[in-house]
Formats: sequence, C-alpha cells, structure tokens
Amino acid sequence: MSSWSNTENFWITNGWFTILDAETDDLALGQAIREALSRTEPGIPTPSRAELSKKSPVLKALGLRSENAYMEGTGSVDVLGKNGAPNLEVTPHENEGRSGFISIADAREQVPRDVPPEQLAAAVRRALARCA
Repeated sequence: MSSWSNTENFWITNGWFTILDAETDDLALGQAIREALSRTEPGIPTPSRAELSKKSPVLKALGLRSENAYMEGTGSVDVLGKNGAPNLEVTPHENEGRSGFISIADAREQVPRDVPPEQLAAAVRRALARCA
C-alpha cells in the first residue's frame, strides 16, 4: 500500500508505503488505508529522469528485480478522497501487464468518508476481487 500525490497532471508515489499480509484483518487494513490517505501531498515537484530511473523502494522491500516481476499477479485499487467530498471513491484496476493498470470505472464504489475502518477495508477487498 502506498500514498500517491498529484503533480503537474500525473500521479507519483511520494515515498510512503507499507506492506501488509493477505491475512491482515479488516481493522488493520482500514487503518492502513486511512494512514495512506492522510499522507497524500499535493504539488510535490516532478522528479527528474534520473530520479525516475532509480529502483523503486517498494521493489527493493519486496525483493523484486523489476517492474515486470511486480506486475505479475498484482491487483490495484485506488482509494481517492477529493477535497470536501462526502465520499471516498474505491476503484479497482485491471492488470494490463507492461501497459500498467486500467481503471474498471463501472466497478467504482462510493463509501462515506467517515465509514469505520473495517467497512473501508471490506470495500477495498471487494474491489480487489474485481481485479482478478
């Protein structure tokens, strides 16, 4: 799980991430999602080509050698909280391999921003099931 930030018309990781087991309970998962949301930063500078070419700290932590290895079997779900909106958007993404992740817009779910962590986690698990 990582936190991303909008910068000059694209999203980029801001460096924060955590790794959770598939068996992580809903309370811990929901709390980690809230932590990621709280770490979103607007307007971080666009990284240089040199910075973008560095090996991802996520790949290092997972012991993977390449982005291709990471993409194998990976599911992706966005949880977005737009400023002032009463709901969070939970959107699954189809894994297109080397092409990246493609949003499954018709599977987007709205959940109240103040939903308990366990219910937020349940929405994310439903979205992950759609990624498979």
